[in-house]
Amino acid sequence: MSSSKRNRRPKGPAAPRGYRGSRRKRRRLWALWGLIGLGILIFAAIQLRVWLVSRPYRLESAEQAPKAQAIVILGAKVEESGAVSPALRDRLDQGLALYRQGLAPQILVTGDGENLVRNETEAMEAYLLERDVPPQGIVKDPRGLNTYASLYRAKHKYGFDSVLIVTQEYHLGRSLYLGRRLGLDCWGIGVPDAVFKPVNIPYNYTREALARVKAFLNADLQRLEVSLEE
Repeated sequence: MSSSKRNRRPKGPAAPRGYRGSRRKRRRLWALWGLIGLGILIFAAIQLRVWLVSRPYRLESAEQAPKAQAIVILGAKVEESGAVSPALRDRLDQGLALYRQGLAPQILVTGDGENLVRNETEAMEAYLLERDVPPQGIVKDPRGLNTYASLYRAKHKYGFDSVLIVTQEYHLGRSLYLGRRLGLDCWGIGVPDAVFKPVNIPYNYTREALARVKAFLNADLQRLEVSLEE
């Protein structure tokens, strides 16, 4: 008998076809759970990064605010009548208080100025003019269509290097994170979220958590450039 025949192991019974299929399904299921787990870890890491970058620059009160070149008031909803919404009014009132304390010589109002019915920057400018802010004290950016664009243009179009950012508490961390990643020396004062209905608060925070992922992609991975046209 040849050595090859002596060393050949007898074949065992073949695994049932259904068993082989179930093993493949389990492997695929484990791979799926692994991808889900990795996604959760990445999501959590981004939330932590935004929090760590922004935390040192969140101010508890206006008394802690340093002087800056401008106060940036980020846009929010405007009613169909053209009146500012309660959330936007709170931002404007806080920015106005900082301006009256002499913390910056100018206020940058930035938001969606392309909507003919609900023009954010027009409404914000009118609100401040009615409260005796001189026209030369207001800089209007009608193409700050999102937080990233607003802060990018604040630095690269309007030439501000140091700013105080005013927005709601839930939105402040991402705003400061983006400002810092874009090279702004920025500090932030959060307006309380109390103006929102309790039922809307979980939605706002969930939406904001997802928006932080987009902010990380734009600022850290893509290093997105924004148009500087009027």
